[in-house]
Amino acid sequence: MTEETPAAADLVKFVGSLPGVDDCAAALSQEQWIVAIRSNGAVGAVEYRNLIWEHLGTDGTAPAIVLTDPSSVGELTAAVVEQAAPEQRSRYAAPRDEVEEFVCGIVAAATETSAVGADDDLFDLGADSLVLIEVSTAIFERYEVRLEMQEVFEAGSPAKISDLVKARTPR
Repeated sequence: MTEETPAAADLVKFVGSLPGVDDCAAALSQEQWIVAIRSNGAVGAVEYRNLIWEHLGTDGTAPAIVLTDPSSVGELTAAVVEQAAPEQRSRYAAPRDEVEEFVCGIVAAATETSAVGADDDLFDLGADSLVLIEVSTAIFERYEVRLEMQEVFEAGSPAKISDLVKARTPR
């Protein structure tokens, strides 16, 4: 585990203590931490993001997480982190409207996750059929919009579920 600044060293030490982490590195880029993690897959990017964000203080910007291939060789370094393509980074997207905020809240409660972003993958959060039913039921109770469990499953994220709700809500 390579670190280049005292703050990065502290973050790398913390991340290295998390479950399943085999190697990690961190870099601060444009006031956002980017953390690369090589792990055994026991923990998903969203859970790592939330644990690291809590460690950093949730009043700041959520860190971007890059999960690297567990079979890749070579040590992770800050330079590797900074070179990770934006599409490889798991970023937190705040809810953009009231419906997304509601759906993110339901998903957070149902999956017992501290922070759910609008674009987070339901299955990275540990959603199962009971969570999908809970989400569908809460949406029906709040908006009187009926979503089938299959639709929620296929939507896959709070933002896409919110789009379904908004499309079926009378204006």
